Amino acid sequence: MTYPASLLLIPDISGFTSFVHETELEHSQHIISGLLNTIIDADELDLTVAEIEGDAVLFYQEGRVPSAGQVLAQAHAFGAAFHAWIAAYVRTCGCTCAACRSVSRLSLKVVAHAGPLGFTTVRQQRKPFGETVVVAHRLLKNDIPGHEYLLLTEGVLGRPAPTLVAPGHEGQRGQATYPELGEIRFVYLPLPRPLSPEA
Repeated sequence: MTYPASLLLIPDISGFTSFVHETELEHSQHIISGLLNTIIDADELDLTVAEIEGDAVLFYQEGRVPSAGQVLAQAHAFGAAFHAWIAAYVRTCGCTCAACRSVSRLSLKVVAHAGPLGFTTVRQQRKPFGETVVVAHRLLKNDIPGHEYLLLTEGVLGRPAPTLVAPGHEGQRGQATYPELGEIRFVYLPLPRPLSPEA
């Protein structure tokens, strides 16, 4: 059976592991929950939430791959909402616990990949399944410098991937090689980060 290409989009909170390790559980839970809900609310592409994965949201759009410019605009919307939530939290929170003091150190990266997508049903919940899902998750761990960027694979951009993602937005080429998946080529570009609320 041939499956049409679908989009997978994963906004991932960078700095999550150290944030949870170094801070009070109660307030870090509240902060991460608020940020994940904010990311979901910032969806402008009519995406479907497949899973909440601790510090990330797995979105998909079945049978359709939006343009690179649309994906970039969505990544910017995620980032703007993410940082607006943090700025508002810092302004209004009077707590001095480690979680509330360090929330501004969190950042957001977004991985966009596209390819054939199958589905499996687990406890009446339909989940994306297949190599496309594996590739998207593997790409969350990469050698890209910095923690605030959009990564788009050739599945989204086409082959060979153009570095110009949208007018005025040129990315850099990168690649990652995995023994069981081969070489995955992509383009990445930084996402704008507003000034720290303390600045």
